[in-house]
Amino acid sequence: MGLFDFALHPGQGFTTSEIKELDKIFNSISAYTKRKFRFHKKEIKNITGSGIADINEHKVSYTHEDINLDEFDGNWHERIDCRKYLIKDDLRYTDFYYEFEKWEMIIPKVDKFPVCLLYVGDPGNGFITILNSEGGTLSKSCLSKIKSESIKYLKSFR
Repeated sequence: MGLFDFALHPGQGFTTSEIKELDKIFNSISAYTKRKFRFHKKEIKNITGSGIADINEHKVSYTHEDINLDEFDGNWHERIDCRKYLIKDDLRYTDFYYEFEKWEMIIPKVDKFPVCLLYVGDPGNGFITILNSEGGTLSKSCLSKIKSESIKYLKSFR
């Protein structure tokens, strides 16, 4: 992303508030899994173009290490990707819908545009929800939805 993208493309990337809320959920995941993890790193990437029509992808990735395994085990690292998409209109929503429908993901119904969608996980494993903000911070209902869906997602880790 460019130096002035915050002004030219407002609402596309993750806000500081959104990242803080995701940090609360994904910096310490052992309470929700059967495995014991240690937080390793967080990466933030703003990607122009996602491969889905004309929708930019912004990603925060959390990487954890299983403390009972070593680097020679293929399950040593777990990476959780949180992607934000700004859907500008019905046409882009349709493209987004058909892209994720093939992975049997449940996509929220959207009637009002533009809208931001949060996709946590990998194709076929994870969830998609609408990011609702009130005054620059996530709404209580949105936070509740993200937390409950994240717990379900994390409990699926083996």
